[in-house]
Amino acid sequence: MDEFKLFSADIGQRLDLVQGAGGNTSIKIGPVLRIKASGAWLAEALEKPIFVDVDLAPLRAAMSDDFTDETLKSALQPADGGALRPSIETPLHALSPFRTVAHVHSVNAIALAARQDARARLGERLDGLDWAFASYQRPGAPLAKAVREIFRSSAPRVIVLGNHGLVVAEDSIDALRRLLDDVETRLAADPVNATARKRRTLPPAPMDYRWVEDGAAAFLPFDQLRRRLAAKGSLYPDHVVFLGPALVMAADTGAVSRLNPAPKIAVVSDIGLLARKDLTPGALAMLDCLGLVLARTDPDAPINYLTPEDERALLGWDAETYRQALDQRSAAALAD
Repeated sequence: MDEFKLFSADIGQRLDLVQGAGGNTSIKIGPVLRIKASGAWLAEALEKPIFVDVDLAPLRAAMSDDFTDETLKSALQPADGGALRPSIETPLHALSPFRTVAHVHSVNAIALAARQDARARLGERLDGLDWAFASYQRPGAPLAKAVREIFRSSAPRVIVLGNHGLVVAEDSIDALRRLLDDVETRLAADPVNATARKRRTLPPAPMDYRWVEDGAAAFLPFDQLRRRLAAKGSLYPDHVVFLGPALVMAADTGAVSRLNPAPKIAVVSDIGLLARKDLTPGALAMLDCLGLVLARTDPDAPINYLTPEDERALLGWDAETYRQALDQRSAAALAD
């Protein structure tokens, strides 16, 4: 467990792999799956009890036939009856035949997995590895069913999830770390020069907002091509959950003040990036994630955006409402 926690903390501290409460790791110990709890931060794996045990047999039995989110919810009761909920992506880990699994929101993987030609582009990079691709499905039952179909015919150690991220699996922590490093090296892209051109003086921010002058997304107001990409839609689920669909573009600060409802983030073209003052550290980590993804995205690439139906399914889902509540609670505790 010490090695597992160390690995979890290591990847949790890498913004290019894990942002905020995103991502999860697991290890199978006999009949039990030990996995990160929903809403917990992998970066805190050495400091806090962030893992929860789930009995594998009833969970796998629940996924052996047709199943729903409610079916999974019943099967995902913690083995110890504790208050922590297992990650909403626990089925991905339970379906894998390998002992250790890491699911990360790799910005390199997302930049490729959001493309319409993702399979072909990934195939060029991952040639020689045992890998598979799953087109975007909402986390929970829909994604679990898609991954179950993959494992019915093969047992890949690498699965790239469309518009979502990466799953790697091995039978030891050492092998898992090596595999993740190999995949990341293969998928790595040279990011655009994302050094923001800062204005010497910024206009006053609208009430309840502040200027974001640093961070991985601070370059967006000055990069017309990637602003256009961000304005067209949402690239991956956690952006929708923590920041809302797409990004709002505005010509000036007055336009932001007039928006109703007030957006969490607004890009004021050639001026700066505005964030609501009440944004949590988890939400701000998702903003950094967007900047890192867009900096690695070819602006001429054909992009698969999440549909409005995909966005509504995420925003109205109990599991994501729970994660948002935990994020708000953690932010309030930090403020105290």
